[in-house]
Amino acid sequence: MEYVFIVGLPRTGSKIYMSIINDFSDIDIVREMHYLAPRFIRKSAVSSLQLEQQPLNSPERVGRAIERMYDGQLSGAFWEKRSKEDGVQLRLVDIEKNALQEALLNSSGTPRDLFRIILQKHAESVGKKRAGAKFPVDIGCVPRILEWCDNAKIIHIVRDPRAIYTSMVMRERPGSGKPGIPRGLAASKRLPYIIMQYRKAASLHSRFNVNDNYIISRFEDVTEFPEESLRKIAGFLGFKYTDEMKSQNRVDSSYSYLNKKGIDSGAATQWESHILAPERKIIEIILKKEMRMFGYV
Repeated sequence: MEYVFIVGLPRTGSKIYMSIINDFSDIDIVREMHYLAPRFIRKSAVSSLQLEQQPLNSPERVGRAIERMYDGQLSGAFWEKRSKEDGVQLRLVDIEKNALQEALLNSSGTPRDLFRIILQKHAESVGKKRAGAKFPVDIGCVPRILEWCDNAKIIHIVRDPRAIYTSMVMRERPGSGKPGIPRGLAASKRLPYIIMQYRKAASLHSRFNVNDNYIISRFEDVTEFPEESLRKIAGFLGFKYTDEMKSQNRVDSSYSYLNKKGIDSGAATQWESHILAPERKIIEIILKKEMRMFGYV
């Protein structure tokens, strides 16, 4: 089976890509699995299931892992027992539990086996020919999943780091619908994270940008030039572009709670009126090289 992965940092418009690919192609893109990640960022599925220490090589191990996965005990939207968004069906529970268990018992039970089996079974469950995921792993772990799925296509989505940072901080502000935290505390958490992860994104691009199975897509280009950008994605993945692709719902904004049709042409610059001057300066100084690489300088 062929695989397609959307990779990148949070707040880069990944839901637009996932929705369009799922709605207009034979590709099944599931939601965040957090399958691999450094421990200081989050506890990954592989870590939670202790797959690095011991593969799923016995009926008892497989049974316990299956129960943990289906009980929603793992981090990531894919493992949730219920979706938080109306109409979203792309979750682990779409896979018949016995079918997943049987496939695992007939495998060697390694992290690679579980990853591929889950994606394959999910694609089959929704009648798709190709499998994939949005943000399946931390950006720094992408080379490993490419070793596991050597025929995979990668869509690497990027955005101005100042915009990513501001969007994340705005989502944590009081009154945002989440438990609000002071701006200074949010900044102390998010600035180091954005700097570290953005450098990983630049490293990934430097390593794979000459690979025919890799494509870079900027959030700003999708919002400002949607037809050109979406035609490029459709051509890369081998499905036909239609104008309906530009009519996806606009949801999950850090700046408003509107749910409207169509890609928001103003989304690329909303951050400019919400970032503080010192925050902006820090990002521009530390990430100058990476910003130049992606065309933000």
